[in-house]
Amino acid sequence: MPINLVGHGEETASFHIDDHSFQAALRHHERVFMLEHGDKREQVMLHDVQWDRMGDRILHIEFLRVPVGEVVEVQVVLEFVGHPKGAAKGEFVKPLLDIAVKCVPRSIPESIALDVSELDLDEQILAGDLTMPEGVELLQDPEEVVCAIRLSQEEVEPEEGAEGDGSAEPEVIAKGKDDDSSGDGE
Repeated sequence: MPINLVGHGEETASFHIDDHSFQAALRHHERVFMLEHGDKREQVMLHDVQWDRMGDRILHIEFLRVPVGEVVEVQVVLEFVGHPKGAAKGEFVKPLLDIAVKCVPRSIPESIALDVSELDLDEQILAGDLTMPEGVELLQDPEEVVCAIRLSQEEVEPEEGAEGDGSAEPEVIAKGKDDDSSGDGE
């Protein structure tokens, strides 16, 4: 499988790696690897994967050089756990689906779990309320809303004149049908 190795002010290097070994690591959610090429051994982080049109086969991989101990900035998926108690009274909105953090590559969490079961109507959880795993620092604005329960749009009452306007349309259709049927009788 063809790969490119980029970053850290060095030239882009192109290699081939074993497809089977990489697929196995990917299934186990590995994102940081030790890549041996020539007489070099480098820590790399998965940067981009290009799949075929059907999404069955990897066509190309790009790795980013990340020296051991260097801190990186990444987006981590938020995992919403539980069913908000206020969801029956309103709409559960999630303006953020992932969050910016920084840490060493080996500490990058697969996701950050957030228990939303106690969230009620007109309540929200801010980025600063999240509990970060050890060694992971929040980069997101702590005042940014992660999720909330808001009054549903469906509960807004339609205007009184809206129903009257809608009843005029069927009359026009009915008149058109009467004209067509009188034309068939001629």
